[in-house]
Amino acid sequence: MSSFLSSGKRKSEPSVNSNVILENLASIGKNLSKSGGIDRPIPPPIENKPKRPLSLSIGTLSPPHGSTSPSPPLDSSLQSSGNTSPISSTSISPSTSQYSLNKPQFKMPPKSNSLMFSVIYDKTNTQLEYVDEDDLLQRPSIQKLLLGRNKLTYLPDRISELGKLTVIDVSYNRLKSIPVQISYLEELVNLNLSGNKFMISATKENEIMLSINNNQQQQQPNTPRSRSLSTTVAVTVDLDESHDNSSTVTTTESSPLNSPTAEDQQSLPVMNLNSNNSNDNNNNDDGDKKENGQGQTANDDSLNFIPWELSFLGNLKKLDLSSNQCRDDDWEGLNLLPNSIFWFTQIETLLISGCQLKSLSSDVQHLESLTYLDVSSNSLTELPVELSMLHNLKTLVANYNLLTEIPTELSQLSKSLVSLDISNNQITSIPESLCYLVYLEQLNLSNNKLVSLPDCLFPGYNPEIVQEHSEEQDQDQCGLCSLITLKLRGNHLKALPEQFFNTIRYVKNLDLSVNQLESIDLCGLSELDNLASLLLFNNKLKVLPESLFQQSQESIAEQGENIDSIRPNLTTLNASGNTLTAIPVNIWRCKTLTNLSLGYNQITQIEFPSDAHLVYYSLEELYLNGNHQIQFTFPTNPSNGIELFPSLRELSLANCKLSEIPKFILTVKSLEKLDLSYNQISKIPIQLTEELSDRLQVLLLTDNQLAQVDSQSLSSLKSLSTLDFSLNPCLNIQSKQVSSVGNELISLCDNLQDATFILNYVPSSLGLKLGSKDHQDNIHSAHYNKSERFGIYYSDIIGRRPTMEDSFSIHGKFNGNPKMDLISLFDGHAGSKAATYSSEHFPRIMKSLVTMFPSIPPLQWLKQAYSEISSEFRGYIANEKPELKYCGATAASLLLCDDNYCVSNIGDTRIVLCQNGKAIRLSFDHKPGDPDETRRISKLGGYVISNQHTSRVNGTLALSRSIGDFYMEPYVIPDPYLSITKRNIELDQFIIVACDGIWDEISDQLACDIVLSARSMKEATTRLRDFAFFSGSDDNISVIIIDLKNK
Repeated sequence: MSSFLSSGKRKSEPSVNSNVILENLASIGKNLSKSGGIDRPIPPPIENKPKRPLSLSIGTLSPPHGSTSPSPPLDSSLQSSGNTSPISSTSISPSTSQYSLNKPQFKMPPKSNSLMFSVIYDKTNTQLEYVDEDDLLQRPSIQKLLLGRNKLTYLPDRISELGKLTVIDVSYNRLKSIPVQISYLEELVNLNLSGNKFMISATKENEIMLSINNNQQQQQPNTPRSRSLSTTVAVTVDLDESHDNSSTVTTTESSPLNSPTAEDQQSLPVMNLNSNNSNDNNNNDDGDKKENGQGQTANDDSLNFIPWELSFLGNLKKLDLSSNQCRDDDWEGLNLLPNSIFWFTQIETLLISGCQLKSLSSDVQHLESLTYLDVSSNSLTELPVELSMLHNLKTLVANYNLLTEIPTELSQLSKSLVSLDISNNQITSIPESLCYLVYLEQLNLSNNKLVSLPDCLFPGYNPEIVQEHSEEQDQDQCGLCSLITLKLRGNHLKALPEQFFNTIRYVKNLDLSVNQLESIDLCGLSELDNLASLLLFNNKLKVLPESLFQQSQESIAEQGENIDSIRPNLTTLNASGNTLTAIPVNIWRCKTLTNLSLGYNQITQIEFPSDAHLVYYSLEELYLNGNHQIQFTFPTNPSNGIELFPSLRELSLANCKLSEIPKFILTVKSLEKLDLSYNQISKIPIQLTEELSDRLQVLLLTDNQLAQVDSQSLSSLKSLSTLDFSLNPCLNIQSKQVSSVGNELISLCDNLQDATFILNYVPSSLGLKLGSKDHQDNIHSAHYNKSERFGIYYSDIIGRRPTMEDSFSIHGKFNGNPKMDLISLFDGHAGSKAATYSSEHFPRIMKSLVTMFPSIPPLQWLKQAYSEISSEFRGYIANEKPELKYCGATAASLLLCDDNYCVSNIGDTRIVLCQNGKAIRLSFDHKPGDPDETRRISKLGGYVISNQHTSRVNGTLALSRSIGDFYMEPYVIPDPYLSITKRNIELDQFIIVACDGIWDEISDQLACDIVLSARSMKEATTRLRDFAFFSGSDDNISVIIIDLKNK
C-alpha cells in the first residue's frame, strides 16, 4: 500500500550516479535533491534589480545526494582560492510564484466511524516516546497531526504517505531532526516545531563561517550592488561509501554583462556529496563535538537537520521554531538558526522567539514571502539591515532583546509594515528615516532609553500623505500618521514634538507613562476623537490641558457645538503619579469614561459640574489614592435626587489623610469595593452601611483611627465578603463579634504590634473564634514583632484577584537577639495554604536551627529551613489535606544578622537593596524561561512552554521552584538561591521585599525611585503597591520595606 520506499525515493526513479552529479554541477540552474526523487523546478529568470550579497551564501545550502539532511556549511579549509560572488537567490531557490497554489482548506469527513475517514490524529500530551506507524497509516485522510508535548525523539519516514496533511504539530518533544520525506506533503500549511532542539551552538567556528561573506562586504562598503558578478563553485564529490576516492570539479559561470574584478569575487562553500543514503532521523547522536566539548562545529553534518527540501512545499505558510534549544545538550551558551530555513521562500509566518539567539543572519532577506516575523525574547544585539528587503513584511516583533538601535533601512518597508514592536530593549534613539512608515498602525517602543522623538516623525496632519505616498517624498511630507496604537512607556522623554498630536489624529491607544514629561499642551490635542485609552501616569505633569476635554473642530463642523461630543470614545484615563493640583471640570462630561485614575497627585479640590441633568453613567472605577486633604464640591441640589454615579463599582481614597468619610460616597449605591485605608477616620457612619447594604463586597479601613465597630450596623452589609480593620491601634474587637459580620471577614486584630492577626477569610456563619484550628485552611496569618534596629513597613492589596494568597512574617529581635531580624514573604498560588503554612512554621524552624546550631553560617540555617518547611508541608498534605497537592508558594527570606544581609529565595519573590540611590538585586528569580532552569527541566524530561512572555513548566506552572506543587516533581523543586551581602552603613538606604505582583510591572530601579520620592517610608509602601496596581498588575500585591537609616 505504501506509495513510497522507506528511503524516501519514488519507485520509478533509478539511483543517482556520479555522472548525474557532475552533469548537474555543470549547470548552476539545475539543483540537487537530497532524497534523489525530487526534481527542482525551472528557475525563474534573473532579475535586474540588485541583490545584497549574503553574509553566508545561500549556495552553501545545496544538499548532499542521498542524505536525509541538507549539506554542511562551508569548510574554510576547502574554499576555492578565488573570491567569487554568491549565487543569486533568484537563480537557485524555488520561485514562490511557481507555487502559488490555493491554500488547502480543512475538510469535514463523511459521517462514518471508519478510521479511513479520520481527519484529526490527536496524541497531544500522552507521553508518547515513538509514533505507532501502523495506527497512524490506517488513517490516510488525516489533515491534522497533533503530537505535541510528548517525548518523541524522531518522526517516522512514512509520515509522507499521509498526503492530505495540512497541519503537523510536534511541539515540545525532543526532536533534533525531521525526515526529509515531509517534503512530499504538498498540502502542508502549518509546521509547528516549537520547544524542540533544532538550534545550532554559537561557537566561534560557527560564527566565523556565518560572518565570512558579511565581513568581506564591510571591507568593501562602496561596492556597487547593481554589478553582476561571476560565480565559482567548488565541490568535493565522494563517489563511494568508503570515501576512498574523491574528485573536485570546479565550474565557472561568467556574467555576459560584466567581467568580474577581484573586489567583486566571493568564495562559495564546499558541497560534500555523499552517496550514503542512510537515514539519520532515528539517530540521536549529536555529531562530532569540539575537542573542548563546547558545541558542534560548523562542518558537522548534523547541523543540517531541517531539510531544505521543505522549500518545495508551496502551501507551507507558517513555521514555528520558538522556544527551541541547542541540539547539543551540553551547550550552555547562545544559539544560531540553522541556515536551511532561509530556503523557505514561501513561508509567510516565522516564529523564532525564545531561542537564545545571538544573531539573525542577513540571509533572512530570502524569506521574501514573510508577512509576520517574531524574534522576541532572544539575545540579539542588532537587527540585520536585510530585513528591509522583505517587502511583504507586515509585522515585526523584536521585543525583549539587547538591541541598541533600529536599522534605518526599515524605512524601505514603507508600503507593507503595519506593526513594529521593539519594546524592552536598550534603544537610545529613533532613526529619522522611519518617518516614511506612513502605513504603520502599531508602534511599541516601551522600556527603552529614548530621550527624544525626531520631529520629522510627527510633521503634522496631512490627509494626502497616505493617499499619495511615494518613496520620492521628502521627510516633511511623511510621518507616522496612521498610528492607532503608540506605546512609549518607560523611557526618558522630557518633551514631545510640537506636532505630535496633530500627526496621530487616528490614535486609539496612547501610552506615555513613566517618562519625564512636564507638559502635553500641544496643538491637535483636542482633535483626538478616536482616543480610547490615555496613560500618563508617573510623569511630571502639572496640569491636564483644557484642550484634552474640548470638542474637536471636525466634530463641531459635523454636529455643531455639543458638550456631549467631548472625547466620545475615551474609556480609560490614568494620570496618577504626577504633580497635578486640579483637574478640568469638563473631564466629567466624557460620558464614555469608565476608568479614571488620578492618584498620588496634589489635588486638593474636585469640583463637579452644576448641570442638573449631568449623570456619570459610564464611570466604573475611580482611584484618587494619595491626594492629601482632598475635598469634593457638589452642586446644591445634585441631579434633582438622581444618583450621580449609577455604575461606579470601585472607589479608592486610600492615603488621603481623610478624617471622615466623604458624604458623596453615601449616595453611590452601586459601590462594590471601597478603599479608605491609611487615613485618619475615627468612625464609620451608620448611613454608610445602610445605603451600601445591598452591593458592598469589600471594605478596607486599614491603618485608621477607629476606636470601635458597631457590629450591628456591619451585619446589614448583606454582600460583604472582605473587611479589613488591621493597623487600627485604638480598635478592640472581641472574637465573638465575628459571627455577626457578613459572610466572611479579613484582617481583624486587636493591635498589630507583637500580635498575630488574621488576613484571610473566616466563615462567620459558624461563629468560630479567630484562628480556630478547625478551619486553618481559611485563615491567612501574618506575624509582626517590632525590630529594635530598623523601621519595617508593609502594605498589601488583594488587587484584581478574587482571594488573597500572600502571607508574611516579620520578626524583629529574632530568637531574642537584638542584632538579628527575620523578614519572610510567601506568595501562594492555587490557594493560600502553602503561603500561610510557611508563614506560620518557617520562623519556628529557623529558631530551632539557630538554637541547635549557633556556630554554622547563617545561609545554612536558611537553606535547611527551606528544606524542612517543604518536607513538613508534604507530610501535612499527605496525612491531612491531600486535596492541597496542587497548592504551592514562592518565598523570599531576609535575615539581618549583625551587619550582613543573608538572603534566600525560591521562585520569583524578590529582594532589592537600594544603595546610594541605585538598585542592587540580592535574590534570583527562578523562572521557567531562564536558560539554566529551562535546561535543567529539559534534562529531567520536562519542557517549558513560552507564550506572550510567560513561561510555564510543562505548560502548567509559571514557576520553576516553589514550596509545595509536589505534582510537578521533579521539574519544580524547593532548592533556594542563597546570597550574603556585607552592609554598607553609610550608603545603604533601604531594602524592598515584594512579590511578583510588584516586579512584573516595576523594574528594580524604578521601585527604588518611587520609594525615594515618597514623603515617608509608610507612604512609600502604599505608593509602590498602588503604582503596580495602576500599571496593570492583575495579581495580589504585597510589599515590605526595611528602612536601614531610621528605626
